[in-house]
Amino acid sequence: MKQFASKVLLSAVLSLGLFTACKKGEDTAATDAATPAASKPASKKERELIPGENEVKAALASKDYTGAVQQFVAMKAVVASPEQNEEYSNLYGQMRSELEDAARKDPKAAEALMSFRAIRNGR
Repeated sequence: MKQFASKVLLSAVLSLGLFTACKKGEDTAATDAATPAASKPASKKERELIPGENEVKAALASKDYTGAVQQFVAMKAVVASPEQNEEYSNLYGQMRSELEDAARKDPKAAEALMSFRAIRNGR
């Protein structure tokens, strides 16, 4: 029964993460189409080895811990190369560290950390 519940939870998190990522992609595409290239700021975006990596980092920076966990889980599906797998492992370590630090003070971070651990442990 616990395995079934964990599979349902994982499916829900993945679905929500993918839905959120797709929705953000549509919003970004609409904004990009409406904004001429000349008026875009010249800010350099950090290079992504894995699609969605920058969104995970941005969610962590904005203290959207649940969103970061959802996007991180959804990102696993697109990891294909050894370089991507290494980057995924590095991001895992960064997320775990930041969630553990934030969980001491923020109950939402503690909740996200519990979900993160459950998902990574396959529960």
